[in-house]
Amino acid sequence: MKPGSLGAHHRHHRDRRQFARLTRNFFARFFENDLLSAHADLRATLSQVLGLLGAAGLFAPLLLLFMMGFDQAGTRSWNVRLIFVYFSALVIGVLTVLEWDALLLDRRDQTILMPLPVRPRTIFAAKFTALMLFLAIFSADINAGSILLVPMTASSLPELLHYAVAHAVSVFAASAFTFLSLVSVEGILIAVLGPKWFSWTSTGIQVLAIMLLIAALLFFPGIWETMCRWKQENNAVVHFLPPLWYLGIYETLQGTRDPEFWLLARIGICALAAITVIAVTAYAAAYGRFTRTALERAVDAPRVPLGRAGVVRSAGRSLLRRLIRDPVQRAMFCFLIWTMIRSSKHRLVMAVYVGTGLAMVLEEIAAVSWHRAEVWEPMQQVAIRSLPLVISFFLLSGMRFIFNVPAELSANWVFQLTEHSDKRVYLSAVRRCMLLLIVAPVGTIALLAYSFLLGPQMAIVHAAYCSLLSLVVLEALLWRLDKIPFTCSYVPGRTPVIPLLIGYWLAFIAYTHAMALLEFSMLRSRWRALTCLALILAVWWAMVLYRRRSQAQSIAFVFHQAPDPLICTLDLG
Repeated sequence: MKPGSLGAHHRHHRDRRQFARLTRNFFARFFENDLLSAHADLRATLSQVLGLLGAAGLFAPLLLLFMMGFDQAGTRSWNVRLIFVYFSALVIGVLTVLEWDALLLDRRDQTILMPLPVRPRTIFAAKFTALMLFLAIFSADINAGSILLVPMTASSLPELLHYAVAHAVSVFAASAFTFLSLVSVEGILIAVLGPKWFSWTSTGIQVLAIMLLIAALLFFPGIWETMCRWKQENNAVVHFLPPLWYLGIYETLQGTRDPEFWLLARIGICALAAITVIAVTAYAAAYGRFTRTALERAVDAPRVPLGRAGVVRSAGRSLLRRLIRDPVQRAMFCFLIWTMIRSSKHRLVMAVYVGTGLAMVLEEIAAVSWHRAEVWEPMQQVAIRSLPLVISFFLLSGMRFIFNVPAELSANWVFQLTEHSDKRVYLSAVRRCMLLLIVAPVGTIALLAYSFLLGPQMAIVHAAYCSLLSLVVLEALLWRLDKIPFTCSYVPGRTPVIPLLIGYWLAFIAYTHAMALLEFSMLRSRWRALTCLALILAVWWAMVLYRRRSQAQSIAFVFHQAPDPLICTLDLG
């Protein structure tokens, strides 16, 4: 073998090893999330996530089959097949948005990998391969239950295999289209805006995407019924609905003679091919934009804001000094604000909570406006009055949750060394932060908006009612807070997921719809309204007094939350 060919063979072998290691590393980065596990092994974390999604994917078709009594004609109707195509694309969309920050190379990847003797095309290929692995594994996991159970009504083995292949191809195609569409959106935005401006708009995009996906889930019965009706009427709108494109592939593989399904299948195949090309192109453009700017951003010194930005920041500091006079509380307040703004994982969690709240509000508005003639008038009033409560519930609970997730755990020594003797100063800053960022804006917006809907007098009562309830929830959420937000280690999974979700759902129903119904009944009498507001104010003040009495004792902040021991003793000694 010639020396030149030997060197080329060595470089090729080195590139293959680098590609394999980078692909494994990039795939593992999808699970580097404090919401899943702090120091968990990749296999354990991956098995937990796949098990949870696989159980949901198995339960849905099993429930549907039992509801239809294993009716062969019913389970084979295109209406039922549309359900699986729709939900497959929806779940993959949610997972993609949750992994939004891990879809592309970030600043840490660039600063570590660029100085190394690794070809850029190897890095690009490894990252894109990790994305395809993510899509393939989670698509298979989500749809495994429906692929195995739905074809069970087939009369023969060849027919069963044919049905399973058609089902798998259609749901995988729908999942791939959703996944690649979101990757394309992110790549195009980074290539156009640049990494700096994209980081500022990323949270808004995540909120919008979560809101649309959850709204698509909440509105599923109406959307499904409308799509079925449009298909039966051969409405031209069906040519612009991706779920029907991949339902067309499903029906075409099953041998349908409907020319409309053949046309939808061709549109779906062309759309999938086009979005694949767009995703690869946008991904390459975004990768090049990151490559040009990553090292420059790493060495650039922060610039002092000038002009209008400096004036606005100076005015903000002056206003903050007037609102919070204690310097320790003011410093704690600024720490909370800047952590929530700069930390991508905390922005992601808040985006999920805000998007869910906005989707619930959108569902309430649609229920009132679309069925105005059919819905009982008092229920319309209850739905309208519950909107500020829905928003405040998700914002307050979301902020309380992200307080548990550390920002930079190795830096909490600053708080341990400079800890104030009066621990209540920190907790007071936390309450003021939630009050100024959530309770006060929601109350103000409710006052302005409901002045046009209910009149000024009713709007004042409604804003006061919502604000008092928000204060009660705020005290309840911070009832036994024994840690400085963002500074304590977080051990997820200590609370069972199912009871926690049930508790959240019951609290949400009690806080929103039950309290809105109570408000609607109390507003019929002025004295009844005043009595109700006085009772809520008394409950809030009693909680404040109890909290002050309990905090008068020594408070020991927790900076390290230890996981449960692997071996539990029975205290027999």
